[in-house]
Amino acid sequence: MAIRYRTILAAIAIATTAASSVGTAQDAPATPTTVELWPNGAPGSAARRGEAEVAQDYWVRNIHRPSLTIFRPKLQQNGAAIVVLPGGGHRIVVYTTEGTAVGRALNRYGVTVFVLKYRLAREEGSTYSIEGDAAADARRAIRWVRAHAADYGVDPHRWG
Repeated sequence: MAIRYRTILAAIAIATTAASSVGTAQDAPATPTTVELWPNGAPGSAARRGEAEVAQDYWVRNIHRPSLTIFRPKLQQNGAAIVVLPGGGHRIVVYTTEGTAVGRALNRYGVTVFVLKYRLAREEGSTYSIEGDAAADARRAIRWVRAHAADYGVDPHRWG
């Protein structure tokens, strides 16, 4: 467990350092794509599914249609992948600095990144739970990545 924790911290440190450096057009990531995790709607979200997400500066909230944004390396894809769940205390998703910036930074190292927007349990007025809904979104994201690994050039043994 300690080794896995250190590996994750090292990946975050690399991503943060790389995100702050200026890259060239050659190492810039390809345009990301987004897929909905629950095409027929997330369980328990029917009453609010039509509401728009609220985004400002670096965060997103009011998420009722969980999704994965996929950042593929433009060059030199190495088969490794990571699913990123940006933080925010289940009140917001710190989407840019803890999601998209990490995706773009890790792309420079050949890693394919899947950034998850998940339902928020502690947002004002939320009926979701961390253990039920947010965890279901995370499990669904992992299953989706496993099922589509070949489509994105991901080695099923090299992702986390």
